[in-house]
Formats: sequence, structure tokens, C-alpha cells
Amino acid sequence: MIVQVTDRLKGQYEIQFGTGKVQTIGNYEVNLSELDPDIAYFQIAPVQVYLDDKELTSRSTPYLRQFNIDKFLLEVPFVESGKKNPTLADQKKKKTFLQTDIPFPYVSTRIAVSKKEVVILEPIQNAYDLIHGKNQSLQIEVKRQVKNTKTLQILLQGIVSPQINAGPLEICEVFLSDPSKHDEKHVKKLQECIITLLDLCGKGISINRNLINDQNETEINFQKQLETGFQNLKNEVITKYVKDARMDESDSTSSTVGMFFSPGDDI
Repeated sequence: MIVQVTDRLKGQYEIQFGTGKVQTIGNYEVNLSELDPDIAYFQIAPVQVYLDDKELTSRSTPYLRQFNIDKFLLEVPFVESGKKNPTLADQKKKKTFLQTDIPFPYVSTRIAVSKKEVVILEPIQNAYDLIHGKNQSLQIEVKRQVKNTKTLQILLQGIVSPQINAGPLEICEVFLSDPSKHDEKHVKKLQECIITLLDLCGKGISINRNLINDQNETEINFQKQLETGFQNLKNEVITKYVKDARMDESDSTSSTVGMFFSPGDDI
């Protein structure tokens, strides 16, 4: 969909500015000084529905989570300029919260943005945000009345045996192997968030065990891989990185950044 819209807009702008005078920019932070003043640039980026933890609880069905929506989130990971071979420890994130005049869906596909807020997350805050996002997804799957084994298994596999994106163990190694390098409150929040992840992951694996066909060897082997991977992850994390952490149940599901939070608030 985005590719089609991008191609259509590029064609329209080239009629106005001329062929070769229009370029698209990807979903990343733009340095205006690097742009050619003779070229017309435009940028299209996907946004996701933004629901805080309270809304995720009150909007209990997929329908409610996709209708009457007026808050959206655009995320752009970035590193400080000049960094060579950046690692997870260098990766920050720019989060742009958008609120529209009228909720979607609507008869018009274009609605004006009435409010905008930008938040920059430091690397350890970005790590917390990644884990918190997995917790939200796991909570949805665990509380779902009609279980979806496909989405549950994909989510669990991505946590206990990540292949592409940074997993919980890598995040622990980077940010919790030497907690003194980071702000104590951010370290504590990350530890508690990871404890919540382990708890939800355990519940998800237990649910999946009850859903699989115990006569299907492929499903049984997959379940064994999940359980083994989870046990290894849990032992490693608890032994090395969160052994001194204590879970605060009242704060275990708190959102990383509230929509339009006050500038002085901590995240």
C-alpha cells in the first residue's frame, strides 16, 4: 500500500517539478543540510495505532483496537551521527505521537493532525520500550478468549530464540551486565520489565502446550524447543541480570511513555 501511494505521489510531483527532480526519503532521521536544494523531497512513513495499557485492557477485542482510533505512533530508530559500526548500546529512538481531529476510520482517508509530540529515547529506554512492546503483545495473546496458536507461537519463538532483532538476552548483556553505567531508575525499570516478560512468556508456553495436538510430532518438537529455549533464557537472565530485582506488581504494566506526557515526567 505504501509503495503504491509513494509511486503515485512521485508521479504527480514529477509532472509539476520535472522528471528526476523528485526523490523519496525513507523512514529515518533526515539531515536537512545534506539535501539538494534543487530536488523536491517527500517522505512517507507508516504509523501504528497507539493504545496505552489502560486502553489495551478496555479495548478487549481486535475490533475495538482498530476502530474509533485517533492516536497514532511513528517510531524511527537512529544513532548519533559519526558513529561507526553502531551497536544496540548506541541505538536511540524517536517516537512521534500524533492525534487526529476525528477518529479513524472515517469517510475521508485524510484527517488533519491536531496534536503532535516528539520523544527521544536513550538506548536503555529504547531497550525497555522493546521489551515492554513484547509484554503488551503477550498480554493480548494470553488474555485472548479464543486463542490464536499462530500468532502466539510466532511471538514466543521471537522471544526465546530470536533470529533477526535483538532478543531479551542480548538486551540484558548490553545494559545489565554492568548496571553502574546507566541511570539506576532505568536499570530497575528494565529489570522489572524483563521479569514481567518471563512471567508472560511462561504463561504463553503453558497455553500453547494445551493447544497443540499431542499426536503431531512436529508440534510436539516445536513445543519442546520453546520450553528448552525458555528455560535456558530464564536461567541465564535470573542468574546474571535480575537476581536482585523485585517486581512491583502495581507498576509491572505501566506504559513506557504516556501519550502527550508532561516534559518533566520520567520515562
